[in-house]
Amino acid sequence: MLFGIFCILLSLMKPLSLKKRRFYFYTLLAVFFVIIPIITLYTSGYRIGKGFRLVETGGIYIYSPEAGADIYVDSKKKKKTNIFQKELFLQDLRPDTYVVYIMKEGFWPWVKEVEVEERKVTTAIAFLVPKEPKGEVIARTLASDKATSATTTPVTGGKLNPEYIDVVELFQNHEIEKKKASALAAKSASATSTAENTPGVFIAERGRVGLWQDDTRVLATWQKDEDSLPNYFCREKVCEKTVLVFNSITPIKDVDFYPGREDVILVAVQNGIYVIEIDARKYQNFQPVYKGVDPYFVVSGNTLYVKDNNNFFKINL
Repeated sequence: MLFGIFCILLSLMKPLSLKKRRFYFYTLLAVFFVIIPIITLYTSGYRIGKGFRLVETGGIYIYSPEAGADIYVDSKKKKKTNIFQKELFLQDLRPDTYVVYIMKEGFWPWVKEVEVEERKVTTAIAFLVPKEPKGEVIARTLASDKATSATTTPVTGGKLNPEYIDVVELFQNHEIEKKKASALAAKSASATSTAENTPGVFIAERGRVGLWQDDTRVLATWQKDEDSLPNYFCREKVCEKTVLVFNSITPIKDVDFYPGREDVILVAVQNGIYVIEIDARKYQNFQPVYKGVDPYFVVSGNTLYVKDNNNFFKINL
């Protein structure tokens, strides 16, 4: 029965004419020669860019120092970091400007506009500062040595606290070093006839970066070859070995590197201490770490020691 139906259907099928066979052959051949180059270009990293121009793709590498942070690119969540994977790498991106957000509960958000160029990977290293850093008063006496917030005033009375004595000495030595550095900078400026020939007082060096300060400015210098300049020494696609990091309308009181970073600094100005990145690509992130009355600071290891109105505090960074 089925065989009979099959035979009937087969008898009804007519072979294609030569004209139709040629039409289908050349149509498929044309499709083949159009699609294959497109597939080849796509797999080679080419995309259609602005103005329908054929462009090569680039990539973004983002690093977050904190686990449990959400990384967004152009408002789309791309990753939640963990203790083993704190980075995000995106490739095959059309050349354009992408906005990267990194957020974690209890921390100030970090945002950066990252420009992707053809055949290049653009890097940005984030930093996250707690909105309420854990601080502790360094009491003058052992009788009042209790862990409190970084805004509590210590109580006097009792035996002197050894840690308090050490911190007082730490700030005294810090002031001596600052005066020496200022005197050396003044001598250098005098020798060159103008203070404009020097970036100011040399503060510190970490890794490949040096920090300089005058009354209202902080500058960073790249200590290696220009060919190895990182992204954070570039402004508007122009990379220079000396860049302005911070320009204040009031005198800067203290400057140092943020613990473990050569691209992030701490600055004391007016009534606060702030964390600022050297990377001035839009947007330069500026986050508070301490607010008081008249703070000065010294960094030792991963600890920020603060002197504010003759009271001393320590904040673990």
